[in-house]
Amino acid sequence: MMRKRCCIAFICVLIFTICPIPLQADEADPEVLLLYSIDKEQQMKEVHRLDLLTGHFTNDISLYSVEDFLQSSEEIDTFDRVLYLRRAKGEPEQETIELLNRYEGPTYFIGKAMEAFKAGESLECIEEIIFDTIDDGEDSITLQSEKVVDYYEIPPSTNVMYSTHNGAVPLIFQQDTDFFAPISEIDEQLGAYIGETLFSFFNQKKGEAKISLRLEDIHPMYDPTKLKEVGDYLRKKEIPYMITVIPVYTNPKTGEELHLEDAPRLVRVLRKMQEQGASIVLHGYKHQYRKTVTGEGFEYWDVQNDRPLYQKPNEARLGPDDFATQEEYDDYVAQGHAFERNYIENTISNGVNELVEQGLYPLAFEAPHYAMSLSGYEVLSDYFSTYVGQVQTSNNTHISAFSPSYRSEAAMLDGMTLIPETLGYVREGDKKASKKISKNYQYFSRFSDSISGMFFHPYLGVDRLEKVVNELEKDHFLTWFNLKDEYNKVEINEFVIESNAGEIVTNKEEDEVLTSKVWWGIVPLLVGGIIFFTQSSKKPQDLDQAQ
Repeated sequence: MMRKRCCIAFICVLIFTICPIPLQADEADPEVLLLYSIDKEQQMKEVHRLDLLTGHFTNDISLYSVEDFLQSSEEIDTFDRVLYLRRAKGEPEQETIELLNRYEGPTYFIGKAMEAFKAGESLECIEEIIFDTIDDGEDSITLQSEKVVDYYEIPPSTNVMYSTHNGAVPLIFQQDTDFFAPISEIDEQLGAYIGETLFSFFNQKKGEAKISLRLEDIHPMYDPTKLKEVGDYLRKKEIPYMITVIPVYTNPKTGEELHLEDAPRLVRVLRKMQEQGASIVLHGYKHQYRKTVTGEGFEYWDVQNDRPLYQKPNEARLGPDDFATQEEYDDYVAQGHAFERNYIENTISNGVNELVEQGLYPLAFEAPHYAMSLSGYEVLSDYFSTYVGQVQTSNNTHISAFSPSYRSEAAMLDGMTLIPETLGYVREGDKKASKKISKNYQYFSRFSDSISGMFFHPYLGVDRLEKVVNELEKDHFLTWFNLKDEYNKVEINEFVIESNAGEIVTNKEEDEVLTSKVWWGIVPLLVGGIIFFTQSSKKPQDLDQAQ
């Protein structure tokens, strides 16, 4: 009996060795409260931009207007850190002051009336000042446009992190564990400086700058020869890159569709590039909503009416005045949300399926022209863990795209990780494109953990790309970002694609590998067990015969 128990235990140990169960205990991200006070809906884009900046340091962000937070059951003291964005004019309400004064943890104040709170009681606002430079103690950077800051007189002990007007006017400063940024807006340039100070606010280590490259808008009508030439060049240079693929090309005049299966030469080139290290990114399904050219049209935004996709392309846009009652209009809007969700789900499912059928495994998604409603990101997050490019930060207009300098797990992305794009692209006919991209990289690479993304259209020819890379290498030491080295997950209809450390695995492959491992591991054990038990049962019989 003891021999049998030992054998069973031995078999169990070997089985668990063959099929180990991974154990993982991640350190919890800090719980962050992002509070805001705004006067109009259009200002929500700044809330989402601050969310994207904060998402580099935690994926546990709660967004509340002050009014909604006061009516909720949440307690401010349960949060590890608080960021307060104030764009509302006038003095803060007494309830707002009491709420933030009650909080004893680190607080980051951005915007107006910071002197009204206990943390800012030593500050005195003098006047509004226009500025167009930022000083970091070593360099003075000229901004693309003029900005406005509230000029505060501050105590001598204040840690001024960034200033303007030759250091005379503080832009971002720190007192103890509290931070202050009395600037008038959060755009990509100023946002990058706020993002840099968040490393201190969250006590987080700073990492090196990286650069990423995407080959953009590859569809079934694309020239495989030009694509291959670019891929061969990048392979020789050992530069990792992404390829954004549009599975369907639609003729805008005839409506005729061409799918990847109709372009075998292109598919062979894409497969080879994938084998050699390229990462595939799904770039919509058709890259068009109305009868526009594939690769140029919008797909997830009604650009003609500048609003989310609430109806079919040939249906008229309706507003509140087109309905007899508010209830009827609300029903219409609800139907619009359902249409948008269904549209996104169908195109994503079709896109992934058609790529996989051709042996291409997407690791991330990029919306055409970065245009998608906030609810669209929520739908997208059900299928993709990674989003590439810039993010639309408003439901009111697509002209609100924003990208932080680093990756982000913002609340608005509903669990997705953003891989940013800040450098722009090579425009056809722009002879200064290489220098512009190099100059942009010089700017964004100064920021910690930055991933400065750019994209390139291969139809421009390998010579144009080589010129860009040479310009960058001439002026900078480059560390290239490889999407395939990151953890990415795509899940469609129970089919799962995952990548990590340069490898791509699907659940189908895992099942086959697992079955093979278990089979080839268990069969010898079972055979050995049978022999063992047979011999064990024979020995007493032999002894009896011997006696």
